[in-house]
Amino acid sequence: MSEDPPAEPIDEAEARTKLAELIEQSEGSADGEGPTFDSPAQARAFGLVVSLSREGLFEWSEFQETLIERIETDDGALSEETETAYYDHWVEAAERLLESKGYVSPDGLQERAQEFADGDRDASEFVIGEREH
Repeated sequence: MSEDPPAEPIDEAEARTKLAELIEQSEGSADGEGPTFDSPAQARAFGLVVSLSREGLFEWSEFQETLIERIETDDGALSEETETAYYDHWVEAAERLLESKGYVSPDGLQERAQEFADGDRDASEFVIGEREH
Protein backbone atom coordinates (compact mmCIF):
# COMPACT_ATOMS: atom_id res chain seq x y z
CA MET A 1 0.00 0.00 0.00
CA SER A 2 1.21 3.51 -0.81
CA GLU A 3 2.40 5.69 2.05
CA ASP A 4 1.27 9.02 0.60
CA PRO A 5 0.43 11.63 3.24
CA PRO A 6 -3.28 12.28 3.74
CA ALA A 7 -4.74 14.76 1.30
CA GLU A 8 -5.92 18.16 2.41
CA PRO A 9 -9.67 18.22 3.03
CA ILE A 10 -11.69 19.03 -0.06
CA ASP A 11 -13.57 22.30 0.06
CA GLU A 12 -17.19 21.14 -0.24
CA ALA A 13 -18.33 24.13 -2.30
CA GLU A 14 -15.45 23.66 -4.73
CA ALA A 15 -16.14 19.92 -4.96
CA ARG A 16 -19.82 20.54 -5.66
CA THR A 17 -18.91 23.01 -8.40
CA LYS A 18 -16.45 20.61 -10.04
CA LEU A 19 -18.89 17.73 -9.85
CA ALA A 20 -21.75 19.81 -11.20
CA GLU A 21 -19.58 20.80 -14.17
CA LEU A 22 -18.79 17.14 -14.88
CA ILE A 23 -22.40 16.08 -14.60
CA GLU A 24 -23.68 18.90 -16.78
CA GLN A 25 -21.38 17.67 -19.54
CA SER A 26 -23.56 14.57 -19.68
CA GLU A 27 -27.37 14.55 -19.69
CA GLY A 28 -27.50 14.89 -15.90
CA SER A 29 -28.08 18.14 -14.13
CA ALA A 30 -27.26 19.79 -10.86
CA ASP A 31 -29.57 21.81 -8.67
CA GLY A 32 -28.82 24.03 -5.71
CA GLU A 33 -28.48 20.98 -3.48
CA GLY A 34 -26.04 19.07 -5.66
CA PRO A 35 -26.24 16.59 -8.49
CA THR A 36 -29.27 14.51 -9.40
CA PHE A 37 -29.10 10.93 -10.61
CA ASP A 38 -31.11 8.68 -12.88
CA SER A 39 -30.52 5.59 -10.75
CA PRO A 40 -29.27 4.55 -7.30
CA ALA A 41 -26.17 3.03 -8.93
CA GLN A 42 -25.17 6.45 -10.24
CA ALA A 43 -25.53 7.99 -6.79
CA ARG A 44 -23.43 5.17 -5.31
CA ALA A 45 -20.69 5.67 -7.91
CA PHE A 46 -20.67 9.39 -7.19
CA GLY A 47 -20.60 8.89 -3.42
CA LEU A 48 -17.91 6.23 -3.63
CA VAL A 49 -15.53 8.44 -5.57
CA VAL A 50 -16.15 11.51 -3.42
CA SER A 51 -15.63 9.44 -0.25
CA LEU A 52 -12.40 7.88 -1.49
CA SER A 53 -11.04 11.30 -2.32
CA ARG A 54 -12.14 12.78 1.01
CA GLU A 55 -10.42 9.91 2.81
CA GLY A 56 -7.19 10.89 1.08
CA LEU A 57 -6.77 7.85 -1.15
CA PHE A 58 -6.30 10.17 -4.11
CA GLU A 59 -6.47 13.84 -4.99
CA TRP A 60 -9.60 15.07 -6.72
CA SER A 61 -7.50 16.35 -9.63
CA GLU A 62 -6.01 12.86 -10.04
CA PHE A 63 -9.48 11.42 -10.35
CA GLN A 64 -10.51 14.05 -12.87
CA GLU A 65 -7.45 13.30 -15.02
CA THR A 66 -8.08 9.55 -14.84
CA LEU A 67 -11.76 10.02 -15.70
CA ILE A 68 -10.87 12.18 -18.68
CA GLU A 69 -8.41 9.52 -19.88
CA ARG A 70 -11.10 6.85 -19.52
CA ILE A 71 -13.66 8.91 -21.42
CA GLU A 72 -11.15 9.58 -24.20
CA THR A 73 -10.81 5.81 -24.69
CA ASP A 74 -14.58 5.21 -24.66
CA ASP A 75 -15.65 2.66 -27.26
CA GLY A 76 -18.81 4.55 -28.20
CA ALA A 77 -20.90 3.66 -25.14
CA LEU A 78 -21.20 7.32 -24.15
CA SER A 79 -22.95 8.14 -27.40
CA GLU A 80 -25.47 5.32 -26.88
CA GLU A 81 -26.07 5.12 -23.13
CA THR A 82 -24.74 8.43 -21.86
CA GLU A 83 -25.70 8.29 -18.18
CA THR A 84 -25.03 4.60 -17.63
CA ALA A 85 -21.69 4.70 -19.41
CA TYR A 86 -20.68 7.94 -17.72
CA TYR A 87 -20.98 6.51 -14.21
CA ASP A 88 -19.45 3.21 -15.31
CA HIS A 89 -16.47 5.33 -16.36
CA TRP A 90 -16.45 6.94 -12.89
CA VAL A 91 -16.11 3.52 -11.26
CA GLU A 92 -13.52 2.36 -13.81
CA ALA A 93 -11.49 5.54 -13.28
CA ALA A 94 -11.58 5.05 -9.51
CA GLU A 95 -10.49 1.40 -9.92
CA ARG A 96 -7.58 2.42 -12.15
CA LEU A 97 -6.49 5.07 -9.68
CA LEU A 98 -6.69 2.71 -6.70
CA GLU A 99 -4.74 0.08 -8.66
CA SER A 100 -2.05 2.58 -9.67
CA LYS A 101 -1.59 3.58 -6.03
CA GLY A 102 -1.36 -0.04 -4.88
CA TYR A 103 -4.55 -0.09 -2.79
CA VAL A 104 -6.09 -2.91 -4.84
CA SER A 105 -5.00 -5.36 -7.50
CA PRO A 106 -6.90 -6.08 -10.71
CA ASP A 107 -7.10 -9.77 -9.77
CA GLY A 108 -8.34 -8.93 -6.29
CA LEU A 109 -11.09 -6.73 -7.68
CA GLN A 110 -12.14 -9.40 -10.14
CA GLU A 111 -12.20 -12.10 -7.46
CA ARG A 112 -14.31 -9.93 -5.12
CA ALA A 113 -16.74 -9.02 -7.93
CA GLN A 114 -17.11 -12.70 -8.81
CA GLU A 115 -17.84 -13.59 -5.18
CA PHE A 116 -20.69 -11.08 -5.16
CA ALA A 117 -21.96 -12.23 -8.58
CA ASP A 118 -21.94 -15.89 -7.47
CA GLY A 119 -23.78 -15.08 -4.25
CA ASP A 120 -20.86 -16.21 -2.11
CA ARG A 121 -20.65 -12.79 -0.53
CA ASP A 122 -23.02 -9.91 0.17
CA ALA A 123 -22.65 -6.42 1.56
CA SER A 124 -23.66 -7.38 5.10
CA GLU A 125 -20.06 -7.16 6.26
CA PHE A 126 -20.16 -3.44 5.47
CA VAL A 127 -23.43 -2.66 7.26
CA ILE A 128 -23.14 -0.98 10.62
CA GLY A 129 -25.86 -1.88 13.07
CA GLU A 130 -28.72 -4.29 12.64
CA ARG A 131 -30.42 -4.98 9.33
CA GLU A 132 -34.16 -5.18 8.85
CA HIS A 133 -34.03 -7.83 6.11
